[in-house]
Amino acid sequence: MCPGNKRAAGARNPDYRTTFVFDNDYPASLPDTPTADMNLVGLLVAKGEAGIRRVLCVSPRHDLTISGMEVGDLRRVVDAWAQQWLELGERPFIN
Repeated sequence: MCPGNKRAAGARNPDYRTTFVFDNDYPASLPDTPTADMNLVGLLVAKGEAGIRRVLCVSPRHDLTISGMEVGDLRRVVDAWAQQWLELGERPFIN
């Protein structure tokens, strides 16, 4: 997830200096997932569920953990989480 690196799916990270948020390249759920149900006599039960998976890089430094971050940098992480909560919460399929 280093700044400027090419990710596995081909996208290139920007030269970020603080937090960086992006849609997961290999998400477990997608916004356009059908909501179809399947129930094979109780043996195999499945239900489609739409969703979004995001990645939040808290720092461009790989050796840095949350406990070692400065207060201002921690604030940017919390602000990014709050922004994601607001942004994703506006989508009708997110509950």
